[in-house]
Amino acid sequence: MNKSPDLTASFFYLLALLPMGLFGFVYAVVGIALSIGLMPIFIGFPLLLFVLRTNRNLTELDARLASRLLGLEPQTEAAASGGTLRGERKSFWAMLGAELVDARSFSALLWQFIRLPLGILAFAFTVSIASVILALLVSPVVYWILLQTLHIDIFHDQLNFFLMNERIDSMQLSLIYTGLGILAAPVGVIAIRKLAQFMGSIAVEMTRIGAPAYQPAPQYR
Repeated sequence: MNKSPDLTASFFYLLALLPMGLFGFVYAVVGIALSIGLMPIFIGFPLLLFVLRTNRNLTELDARLASRLLGLEPQTEAAASGGTLRGERKSFWAMLGAELVDARSFSALLWQFIRLPLGILAFAFTVSIASVILALLVSPVVYWILLQTLHIDIFHDQLNFFLMNERIDSMQLSLIYTGLGILAAPVGVIAIRKLAQFMGSIAVEMTRIGAPAYQPAPQYR
């Protein structure tokens, strides 16, 4: 059963999606392009096998990270191990053919491609929510520091616009913003947790596409 992810883990997971997505996207695109370009001189075939396998490993690593940080349902043993026997030996062409017909290879590539735009959206959303809430909460402190040091009233032009000419000073308006920040904080926390859980669940599900169902070994008496 999935549990509610921790706020700190959710926050840093969403921030990490952008650099991880950028690295995975560049690695997948450059690797596939080089593999196809070098196939006439044979080097492209082992390079393609290497790229496909490392892409799968990167996707599985991301899924394990999401499972650990966000408290998601862990991967099955078959999905994590790749569903192959470690003692089994295959020829190079057999291994390459197995990778090319395995749905997990293409689901891993798909995840590397879509993780970059998802990471950009997640990063922008998380930073925006955190910045707005933090700015609202520290409004009185920022107002006081700027007024004392630079003699700037950051709320002077907003009094009449927001409060319709009612008599209220800038400090009181900053306290109103703080109240709004207190009200918005729980909503922001829930939004960040739910978004991290959604992003992590995509990574976990990507490793399960095409994975054989895990069947425990029979126990003999």
